[in-house]
Amino acid sequence: ATHSVSWGLSSGSAATITINVGDTVTWTTNLDLAPHNVISRTLSLGDGTFTSSGSISSGQSYSYTFTAIGTYPYYCTVHPGSMTGTITVRPPPTVSYVSWGLSTGSAGTLTINAGDTVQWTTNLDTAPHNVRSRILVLGDSTFTNSGSISNGQSYSNTFNAIGTYPYYCSVHASTMTGTITVRTPPTTHYVSWGLSTGSAGSFTINVGDMVTWTTNLDTASHNVISRTLMLGDSLFTSSGTISNGQSYSFTFTTAGSYPYYCSVHSGTMTGTVTVFDPTATTTTTTTTT
Repeated sequence: ATHSVSWGLSSGSAATITINVGDTVTWTTNLDLAPHNVISRTLSLGDGTFTSSGSISSGQSYSYTFTAIGTYPYYCTVHPGSMTGTITVRPPPTVSYVSWGLSTGSAGTLTINAGDTVQWTTNLDTAPHNVRSRILVLGDSTFTNSGSISNGQSYSNTFNAIGTYPYYCSVHASTMTGTITVRTPPTTHYVSWGLSTGSAGSFTINVGDMVTWTTNLDTASHNVISRTLMLGDSLFTSSGTISNGQSYSFTFTTAGSYPYYCSVHSGTMTGTVTVFDPTATTTTTTTTT
């Protein structure tokens, strides 16, 4: 897909967009009196870069195709205070398939990323089915219902908003039920890992996110060593030695608290990764008096 940005003094927040990997962005100058450009830059550790444009005269365009997931800040060097933006490139959407029928069972409950599609296909039961959204508890979300789906036919819905989406078949309401949980797509968090890291080594992420530690050019090498400080802490795979400017990455797939440190500088280089599961159900007890 191609995304268009009207690039000029009045662009404002419209210059910051989210696209899928493989998409193209086309910037077209919006007839300001002065020419502009599109210059890639990094604002924080982990930002990506892309090929910058030359000068773009009024009404002309510049295009770039983003082939790698990441965050890409940019600006116009002619107007650096007012013309800025960011392209966030996310993984391509996927399709999850549900064989929808009397034998579906727990397979009708799944977790997907925002922007993904679910396709239900009736699995040749003798009766037709449908997919009906419903609300079971406060905070549940709804989606567009299907009509009747005959044997072997399909119905698809793309889920763009984060939330919990219970559903059922109204023909077989007691046996054909499920829930779609839509989460934020996993992201990568970057830590500049060195003697000056301080509190930046402690932060909260979501289940499925990745953390990348990059040594920040201290004179000594470092490492990332998992440890437990109290009952209930979790462990992750520790790194080996990380030389200056090199990185170590780990993907956290389980909620929990993960303390860590550098064994070379254990008194000054410490941190904790707190992993939160946004799909976990919170139970609220109400007492009536």
